[in-house]
This record gives sequence, structure tokens and C-alpha cells, in this order.
Amino acid sequence: MKSFDGVMPFPRRPLPPMARVRQFLPSDSISDVRSDVAKKLNAFGIGRIVKMGHRIAITAGSRGIANIALEPGQARVDDMIADIKRGIYIEGHGSFSIDQRRYNFQFGGDAFWLIENGKRTHMLRDVIYHGITPEFWSKCDAVADPSHRRRYGFITCGKGQPTQSGWMTHAAAHARFRNVSVIQGKAGT
Repeated sequence: MKSFDGVMPFPRRPLPPMARVRQFLPSDSISDVRSDVAKKLNAFGIGRIVKMGHRIAITAGSRGIANIALEPGQARVDDMIADIKRGIYIEGHGSFSIDQRRYNFQFGGDAFWLIENGKRTHMLRDVIYHGITPEFWSKCDAVADPSHRRRYGFITCGKGQPTQSGWMTHAAAHARFRNVSVIQGKAGT
């Protein structure tokens, strides 16, 4: 895996070290899309269901999702937490929403803890953080060491109407971001 230090355009902001992840596909292109789609639909017996004059919607999976992953850092997770005066530890990926340009976003999680003076004190609920992609990545100030690197994934890329399905996963270690906007967060019960 070759790492690179990048700068995100408009406005230019430094990014944490990331690695390119290559996506391998069985072929680069389909020479005759119309014939290939017709052949596959006929193999499913679509002619028995869809009659002449009917309309159907066909969506194609994304063949060009940009895959990037944070490179592991040097920090231990306990040390990263110990260095936080007041913050939120978010576990899991929960809900998400991101615009079509992948610029404005909001994310949730599956479990949330309030961090006070370097210690997780109690659980929170209904935490949503939001931001602008290049600004968010520029706020990453620590990434955990390789021993904390795990594969996490989604079964959808969040694109399309209706939403496309397609397993996506990136390996990542815990990361710390400073001064991120949080919409809400209440003490758990």
C-alpha cells in the first residue's frame, strides 16, 4: 500500500496520511451495453413479466468509487482519549447523510460516551456530528497504531435513487478529530 500526503482542493487544506486502495474489476468496460443488458434481462425471464410498452428502471452499480483509507498512526487509543478534556467517543457508523458532491455530511454512530478529563464517564444518545468534508479531514490530529486497525463496512454506498447496494469496506484505526460540530447528544438512560 503506497501512502500519500494530499491536499484537498477548494479550499486547500492538509489531509492526514492516507493510502490508495485499488479496486479490481473483472473487466474495464462493456463493449455493447444495450446487448449485454438485454441478454442478462432475458436470462432472468424478464419477457414474461415486462410486456411491450411497459417501462422499467435499471440502475448500474458504481464502478468508480474512490477508495481511500487512513494510514495507521503511532498513537495508543488510551493515550488519545487521555488527551481529551471534553469530547465524545463514537463507536460504529450508525446513520449517515452526504450530499451528491460528497461535500456536506452528517453522521451518527452506534454507541456514544462522554469523555471528561481524559476518561469515558457515561453514555450519551442521539449524537450526530456534521461538517464539510475537507474541513473535517483537516481536523484529524491523531490516528491509532496498526494494532487497532480493523475492517469496517457498509452494504450501500449511499448513492442512487433507489439506493444502490454493494459491499464497501475500508480498514481503519481509531482516529481523533478536534472541534467537530455536534448537532445533539443527550445523557443515556
